[in-house]
Amino acid sequence: MVEKQEIRNGRVPSTVVRIELISYFLNNPDVTVTCDNIAREFAYPREQIEEQMGRLVELRIVKKCDIDGVVHYSYLPPFSKNILREKRLAIKDIRS
Repeated sequence: MVEKQEIRNGRVPSTVVRIELISYFLNNPDVTVTCDNIAREFAYPREQIEEQMGRLVELRIVKKCDIDGVVHYSYLPPFSKNILREKRLAIKDIRS
C-alpha cells in the first residue's frame, strides 16, 4: 500500500531506489560519492537518496564518512570478502 502511494506522489518506491543503489556500489566498489552525486546520476530526489543511504549504512552495505565537512558514502564489502582479500595479500607477500 505504501509503495503505491509513493508512486502516486511521483516518487520511486523505496525498495527500487535501494536496489539501484546496491547495484551501483557493487558495480563501482571503489567509488566514494555524496547524496548529491547519486541524486543527479539517478535523477531521484536527494531526500529519497539520503533516506535509502541511511538504510544501507544500517544494513552495513555502505559506510558513511565525513570528508572536509561533507558526508560521503562508499561500499563496505562483506566481512568474508575482506578476509579473502587479506589472505590473498598475505600469500602474495610470502611469495614476493
